[in-house]
Amino acid sequence: MYECIGGVIVKLGDLEIYRLSLELSDEGWDIYQSLPQTFRARGSLWEVKHWFMLLHKRQLITKDQFDRNIIRLDLLGKKLNGFIKNLNTK
Repeated sequence: MYECIGGVIVKLGDLEIYRLSLELSDEGWDIYQSLPQTFRARGSLWEVKHWFMLLHKRQLITKDQFDRNIIRLDLLGKKLNGFIKNLNTK
């Protein structure tokens, strides 16, 4: 894959920073894949909440949209935690 950087066409695979980034990404993915599904669900929930916070901070959504969705995410988090707790008791 090639990229234009500062007006120069560069093969990304030739860049050490690109190769290191790929290695870190692969290692992170391997760790993520080894986590139980319930941990991944929690992580996804926090990621969605994070994006709503950024959208609101950058004024890309209204306060009403932010508040409504944060309430829904909080409810989902409580239900998800209850579900996980129930799984762990069986």
